[in-house]
Amino acid sequence: MWAWVHHETGDVAVLRLEELPAPSPGPGEILVRNRAIGLNPVDWKVILSGHPAWGWPHIPGVDGAGEIEAVGSGVQHIRPGVRVAYHTDLRQSGSFAEETVIPARAAIPLPDSLPFAAAAAIPCPWLTAVQAIDKVNLWPGAQILVVGASGAVGGALLQLARRRGWIIHAVCSAGQAARVMRLGAVTVTDYRDPGWIVGWRTRAAESPLHAVFDMSAAPMPQGLPRC
Repeated sequence: MWAWVHHETGDVAVLRLEELPAPSPGPGEILVRNRAIGLNPVDWKVILSGHPAWGWPHIPGVDGAGEIEAVGSGVQHIRPGVRVAYHTDLRQSGSFAEETVIPARAAIPLPDSLPFAAAAAIPCPWLTAVQAIDKVNLWPGAQILVVGASGAVGGALLQLARRRGWIIHAVCSAGQAARVMRLGAVTVTDYRDPGWIVGWRTRAAESPLHAVFDMSAAPMPQGLPRC
């Protein structure tokens, strides 16, 4: 099979397209023929930093989508031919290849109506959003601020927060305001406004926020709860 691999850590320029032996699934594993792969910040970060569990060459990539080609022993709940997406362990060989072995428990069956390209973009951002949401125990009507709301994680978090009945205030670019409001925000603040932090500090003093979710690493108003 063909795969993007690297033999050393560094920026994305260290990646090389090479032909490697096709992998086979072991017990509790499945082999996926990738039709699309996801690109996430964690991918290029670990290419840069490496991991002590890796051998060389290493195939990066945590997210992908395709069809199951084969299943290992003990796998009974899913069969070859099923369309799946997955989020796999960054310590193992990943999705930047024609074929990837993953734990069978990591496979997410897909409806026929969902394209592979869209499915491959879902796992890492949505799992991140779910973990962030689950860290706070809020009630319907709670006031939250989502900074970096127009990105992949932000978009997922908006939809999850709306389902819980939270009142969502978003920070993103003005050009994304309409889309962010369709996803659940009731107000949108343009992060390009140099006074947005001061403005939110004043607003929060009058009407306290119950949580702040920050996807941007931007400077935040002091004294506000953060997730």
